[in-house]
Amino acid sequence: MIIKQNETRHEKIRNLTINGLNISVLLEATADNTAIPLTGYRSTSSFDPSNVNIEVTLQRNGIKYTLVNQNLALIAHYQTILKGGTLWRKGLTLRKKDAAVKHLATRNLFLHLGGHYNLQGDDEILVTATVNRGTFGTAVSSTESTIQIEANTSIGVEYAIHQMNFYAIQATQSSDSVNLGDNVTRLALVSFETDFEKQVFKSASLSSDRLDWTANEQELIIRHWDKFPYNIADVLISNVADTAHPLYYPNTFLVHDSDEIDRARLQFQMNSLNVDASENFIAWTTFITSQELLSKAMQMKSKHERKNVEKVPLSV
Repeated sequence: MIIKQNETRHEKIRNLTINGLNISVLLEATADNTAIPLTGYRSTSSFDPSNVNIEVTLQRNGIKYTLVNQNLALIAHYQTILKGGTLWRKGLTLRKKDAAVKHLATRNLFLHLGGHYNLQGDDEILVTATVNRGTFGTAVSSTESTIQIEANTSIGVEYAIHQMNFYAIQATQSSDSVNLGDNVTRLALVSFETDFEKQVFKSASLSSDRLDWTANEQELIIRHWDKFPYNIADVLISNVADTAHPLYYPNTFLVHDSDEIDRARLQFQMNSLNVDASENFIAWTTFITSQELLSKAMQMKSKHERKNVEKVPLSV
């Protein structure tokens, strides 16, 4: 589906296996020979995804599950911590700016929904997108720019229903805590502050059934970079001056990924002077599963394995 500014559109997805959404933003500059600015957060000149809301729900057996319901800026920030940040912020030029020529570019995001969803029978994923006024700033044409959202079909087995969660940190806070709950698979301290000299998170402590740790800022950096090295598209160390920071969002830290933990609780301390309103968040991913879902998954996995065996020749 394609959405323009001041529109809300819905798309129903049925009888497919999908693992996410492909989001492509087509941007045209308002003036000739002028470059479209980087994707901005609460910007009045560039493309501002904080004015776009994305809601994704799964309807199954009469129950509605919300997979994500948040503004696109925060979703994209959380999704691009490890990869894809440059493609989202800078994008790709489709037409170069020139005299009497308007710059045309695209900004792209793969919104991963945590795993595969095998939609069968009455199963339905509903995607609702609202593009509010102010999404396309003064340097971007609000009439020629659009957002396209399409399901990403995949091959795989569904084991769980994944949900993205976000907690907004209030301005001038010096400490706070969040009960993350059970089945937590990913956790990040998210900040839109781009000035690396303005420290936001001073330390954090995670407690859970299987994992406990306390880390100061230096240890948060180590935890983040332990998961970060392969993100070459976002970290071009050779092009960064010795006195600059290599990350666009230097106060964002991914501190837990992949392994499931229960009864999780995060406590964190901040430099209150640098904690601005609507700039800092805790983001985490959880999942829901059931015996019925796991049973179906095992049956489907066995079916796939049998088909793979049948393809093996009797002799070579």
